[in-house]
Amino acid sequence: MSRAFFSLYLLIVLSIVTVGWGLDGLWETWNPEKPFSDVQVLQLQDFSGSTLLDRIASGEQVAFNDEQGKSYLYQKLDKLPLVLSIEHTPPPSPWLEIFLGVIFYVALALAIFFWIWPLSRDLSKLERHTKSLGTQDPDQRVSLPPQSAAYSLAAAFNRMGDRILYLLNIQKEMTNAVSHELRTPLARMKFALAMAEDSSDLTQIKSRLSGIKEDVDEMDELVNQILHYANFDQSNPDLNWTQGDMLNLCQQIVRRLQANTSQTEKQVKVEFHARGKDSKAPFCCDWTLMERAVLNLIQNALRHCHSVVNITLDNSEGAYAITVDDDGSGIPEASRTAVFESFVRLRNVNEGQSSGFGLGLTIVRRIAQWHHGQVSASESPEGGARFTLSWTAP
Repeated sequence: MSRAFFSLYLLIVLSIVTVGWGLDGLWETWNPEKPFSDVQVLQLQDFSGSTLLDRIASGEQVAFNDEQGKSYLYQKLDKLPLVLSIEHTPPPSPWLEIFLGVIFYVALALAIFFWIWPLSRDLSKLERHTKSLGTQDPDQRVSLPPQSAAYSLAAAFNRMGDRILYLLNIQKEMTNAVSHELRTPLARMKFALAMAEDSSDLTQIKSRLSGIKEDVDEMDELVNQILHYANFDQSNPDLNWTQGDMLNLCQQIVRRLQANTSQTEKQVKVEFHARGKDSKAPFCCDWTLMERAVLNLIQNALRHCHSVVNITLDNSEGAYAITVDDDGSGIPEASRTAVFESFVRLRNVNEGQSSGFGLGLTIVRRIAQWHHGQVSASESPEGGARFTLSWTAP
């Protein structure tokens, strides 16, 4: 707004000064000011033989027009044989003033037009791209030169367009993922209900109902993951930066996760390590968000490991890092970036099927971005996957 205002204001001022200076020169050329010599003192005898002599000699003011249209006014000076002569040139034609005024306003209008035209062109371009907003048209981004008055508007439009495309893609992925994830347990539930309906064996019916309960739990977990993801799908929230004990938080999360593990599942040894100049120094972050990120990383490691998970905390002068290693199957190098995309799941070699819903690591990446940090995947010294979440204090 200020940029457009100052550029238009400067254009109008320069146009007024330039056009006004030019028209003033034309006016001086066509209507030069008469010098002071138009007022003269004549001798009374210069009017001898003229019909005006008696009237002038009597002291009367006499007006006279010559053949060229000029007007003269004569007045005899008191008690002196002298006559004051004032020549009066008729004013220029009013059409000259009208003509110069028209030129002034036309020139000013042209100057404003040449300022408005690029802006109108850019706004028309923005309008055309607006019609394609929300579609998969790759040419919907607006490209304007930085000197354009609508450059900031185009930049905001591009950011909005990217956000809308991102949300549309997420919606499409979520719809496909939810329909796919719900279809499998629903099919198993239908099959189990049909088998239980046809069976009279109470033990078999209980087994079928137990399978249905597991499918319901899986569907409930999917809904919870989607709700968590929807809550985290916003941009730049206000973080509550506070200091706290990260080691204590990680230990609480491990105890909580292992307490929910049945005795029939694998038993995992979790070890904690510390690096940095001051390993006992507090971490600074938004603890509500960071708890979710750490929970997802540790839960992912416990799900895919064989028997060992190592958690390393690094605190080095305001630079924080949490590294989670496991001894599982690891992540192929080609998939170490895609694994953080929403609804992307890698097939587990041991289980023979994909595990989870592909949202946990996406949430971790979003929380890292909110903390102006990053999360990366690499190969662990234990032979499995290593995830490193790092950020700095504000």
